[in-house]
Amino acid sequence: MIKHKILVTGPVGSGKTTFIRAASDSFIDTEEKATDATTLRKASTTVTMDFGTLDIGENERIQFYGTPGQLRFSFMWDVLTRGVAKDCLGVILLIDNARNYPYRDLKFFTQEFKDLMSRTKTVIGVTRSDVQEKPTIDVYHSWLQKLRLDYEVTYLDARKGSDILSLVRSLIQPHTDFRDWESLDAWQRFDPSESGASESDSQTEYLAGEAEPGLDAPEESGRLSLSGIAEPTDTSTQSEAAPVSGVTSDASQAPVAATGQSARGEEYPAGARHGDKSRGKDPYREKVTIKESIVQKVMQIRGVKGVALATSMGDIIESTIADAQVMEFMGFLAGVVPAVENAANMGQISEVILKGSGDDLAIVYVEEEQSLGIIAENRTSVRILKQQISDMLQWD
Repeated sequence: MIKHKILVTGPVGSGKTTFIRAASDSFIDTEEKATDATTLRKASTTVTMDFGTLDIGENERIQFYGTPGQLRFSFMWDVLTRGVAKDCLGVILLIDNARNYPYRDLKFFTQEFKDLMSRTKTVIGVTRSDVQEKPTIDVYHSWLQKLRLDYEVTYLDARKGSDILSLVRSLIQPHTDFRDWESLDAWQRFDPSESGASESDSQTEYLAGEAEPGLDAPEESGRLSLSGIAEPTDTSTQSEAAPVSGVTSDASQAPVAATGQSARGEEYPAGARHGDKSRGKDPYREKVTIKESIVQKVMQIRGVKGVALATSMGDIIESTIADAQVMEFMGFLAGVVPAVENAANMGQISEVILKGSGDDLAIVYVEEEQSLGIIAENRTSVRILKQQISDMLQWD
């Protein structure tokens, strides 16, 4: 039996499980009840991998390997890309067009899987364009150009067999003598509107006003003394944290001069078209608006003790931090970032992490006009916490 392997990856809710289920005549998933920010979009999530097979002809089989979308299961990304799927014929990256900031997803996953993508054919499948029309395919092409990537991009309904087989065929056909694709297409074709299936993986919408199922209840708010966070930053024991400086910058990822449209189709400012140099900004990075409601949502994440939303000038908008000194210090960190960016020529700083000898750590996630400061237990994974917050922003 000749086996052709395809890896399917992408963010949570982009349609990976739905895609593989619809493409396969034999399918296994590892979905479990979601217990984090994923509940904003759906009730279950893949925790290990999805696996499906499709026989073509008498002696050939396509094997589909689907990755989990959440960073906390990223160990499976290595298992798949360095193990069972390292010799795959192609990678399908699904991007949910209805998420608030799809450019961030595109940039993140092409960086995370760049080693595998560099040695095999990669296709970007844009899902849920029926829900959100923009960004358009042309915008995705411009984004890829600025990331110096040359991948095919296509709209895709992850429930629709004809869409799926057209994409799979483009990956497999150079490696097989099988030519009866039309028979497979006819066998797989169905009308998604009549199937009752959702394009995102078992999607369940979160209803405003309801308690979010699965999120950990907030623990009793702790206190962090200024002396506790003034200790020299020690990141040697925290592999997911920022570099030793405690600051994460996007300077190394700065794109070439930009042209095109924003995430939802608006023209970029004239300055961005020639490369926006102020604060080292990536001109293709979408402008993020953080709503005040996210403060209480972040409080429900395990290990979080306090949250403060501040303006870029350091003025506190909303806070659950009881200690006035700590809250003032978080505002100071948020306000000082622009000065540090300009003085140190570091590019755009995305986060600041302070970790001392005490029980807690302080994290400030920096956006263009707002910052989100968090006090959390020292054992908290900064990288996973960041993705959980990112998912909240993508779906809120």
